[in-house]
Amino acid sequence: FAFDVRVVKSKVPNAFALPGGKIVILTGILKQADTPEEVAGVLAHEIGHVVKRHGVRAILQNIGLWVLAMVILGDSSTISHVLLVDGARKLLSLKFSRSMEVEADRFAFELMKKTKVDPQGIIQFFKKLHELEKKMPFRIPRWLSTHPLTEDRIRNFEKWIREEWTGEIQPLLVDWQKVKTLVGEGRRS
Repeated sequence: FAFDVRVVKSKVPNAFALPGGKIVILTGILKQADTPEEVAGVLAHEIGHVVKRHGVRAILQNIGLWVLAMVILGDSSTISHVLLVDGARKLLSLKFSRSMEVEADRFAFELMKKTKVDPQGIIQFFKKLHELEKKMPFRIPRWLSTHPLTEDRIRNFEKWIREEWTGEIQPLLVDWQKVKTLVGEGRRS
């Protein structure tokens, strides 16, 4: 893939991947991160979505679930049938989405291991994200979430590190303070 990474100004600490190698990082991530390794872990996760073709798979799965529901229910021309089919399709697709997130996390771990990027970075970022989630007025139940629980993701990375990490780490040579300053000022570089 020829990756096209874009940084978009937003207070939200998030990133996402689109089919074809496009990755969007919101500046909220850069503001929350204390080290470049935190962002590298998130970026590795998003690269995993692209390499594993999760965007395309999600589209195809949703279409497939819609067709399956139409076959089971027959004519769904009434509003109630359409709402039932669409609701069922969305609930079923959540499990696919969560499994893709775990797959992208695993890809990120393997990529960090291969490139010797400290995997503690993504764990630290997830811990910050978890603290932000605790401050939210409500939490989405696991079964309604598109992502695994953040604490489960932290546990996964800790387990993978404990069981598989060789211990080799190559520090990222990035002037992180300069990046933080540029993000804080909203400048492009």
